[in-house]
Amino acid sequence: MQTDFQDGPILKAMQILTNMKCQFVVITPDGRKFGEIKDKTKKRKQLFPRGTFINYFGDTLSKCQAGQTVEVLVGEFNPETLRARICAYATNKWGNDTYSTKIVSNKIQVLRYL
Repeated sequence: MQTDFQDGPILKAMQILTNMKCQFVVITPDGRKFGEIKDKTKKRKQLFPRGTFINYFGDTLSKCQAGQTVEVLVGEFNPETLRARICAYATNKWGNDTYSTKIVSNKIQVLRYL
């Protein structure tokens, strides 16, 4: 890329955009191009269809009252993945710091405080 004195502002703008992690293309009146736009990254493929986890444990947790402990069998799922999904559900429904979870052998215990 050949630059001259008039390209100074373009180079400064490119440096700012690069530091901001922006994608850009600058085309000068004489047709020179600076920068590039990369393809968008694709979402990774889901391991389970949408709603699988809610269908699996949603009914059990929706019946849990304050002061109760419920157990969810791990089944075919990875225990940490299932526990993370249970925590997301519980936080959404009950709020932060209102429950605790614990993995015990092939079950996940959920204790609801409030």
